[in-house]
Amino acid sequence: MSRPTGIGRHSAALLQALERCAPSVVVHHVEHPDLARIRPRVLRRIMYLGWLASGIPGRSQRRTFDLVHYTNYHVAPRKPRGLRYAATIHDLVPFHARGTKSRAYGAYLRRSIRQALRVADVVFATSHSVREEITAAFGVHGDTIRVVYVPPGITSMPATDARAYVRRAWPAIGDAPFVLFVGALERRKNLVGLVDAFARLSPTHVDVQLVLAGRPGIGFDAIADAIGRTHALVSRVHVLMGCSDDDLRALYSSCTVFAFPSLYEGYGIPLLEAMTCGAPIVASDIPSSTELTAGAAVVVQPAPEALADGMTRVLESSALREGLATAGRLRAAQFTSEQTARQLLEGYRTVLGATG
Repeated sequence: MSRPTGIGRHSAALLQALERCAPSVVVHHVEHPDLARIRPRVLRRIMYLGWLASGIPGRSQRRTFDLVHYTNYHVAPRKPRGLRYAATIHDLVPFHARGTKSRAYGAYLRRSIRQALRVADVVFATSHSVREEITAAFGVHGDTIRVVYVPPGITSMPATDARAYVRRAWPAIGDAPFVLFVGALERRKNLVGLVDAFARLSPTHVDVQLVLAGRPGIGFDAIADAIGRTHALVSRVHVLMGCSDDDLRALYSSCTVFAFPSLYEGYGIPLLEAMTCGAPIVASDIPSSTELTAGAAVVVQPAPEALADGMTRVLESSALREGLATAGRLRAAQFTSEQTARQLLEGYRTVLGATG
């Protein structure tokens, strides 16, 4: 079974942290299974917005909850007296990377972010870099935005087990060294640049494979075209869709390099997972990635030449790989459910004492 999206995993991590580390807090996970089945997505979003705007959910929530945490940007436009709202803003993609979402979805997200900042009593950002972007873009004081880190959702796999898993699951990769990317296969992730960088590797690395694991998104056709332009690359590039957690544990734990060339991110769960599994990382020099890795990665500009140079450095130095793996594991260990629960509760407590 393939995994939820990054936002879905982030929301699940918040819920799990509260359930594990804050047992005194009664948590209700509100789902809308009937709404989730509606197609197309544009119609589903319109119906969701209409349902929130009706005020019906707020009236029922007021009788049951002290606080409602909207974990995916959008907050109801009106808030009943006595009920508090929290909201998570994951990134400012619809403002900083407009070409990576459909026009309708980008407009939906921009509206949602502005409404969250206007209505929510407490706003959580996924990283300090996102908090700084929000304050700069909307003139909101930084102290009103709380940062909540989530822990990795997977554990590492022993190297020998991981390699055997890869051989069994993907015989075309076998025992070859490989560069791994995990995430949405879309324009914002700079995968055309990564494919170009991979093609620039020295002929001495002709045995190295490139593995792209994720779901196709906007711009995937250009990624496929980039792979197909160089005949020699076709047999060395593997696109894996629908990976399970165990698939990814094996890939992270056996890759020679984990490449994360994204042009913009709010958090970067794959970076955290890669560090957890001891994968040596080459990441683009963007604020969220440098914040998250904190020295546990080779950081380069997201241009093909720089990416190729960073990957070459890691491929050719076992000492560098070992150092990055150790630093990554230590850094990932700092992200815990206890920390997540504490950060959430600190934010909740700032508003739960207020009167309506």
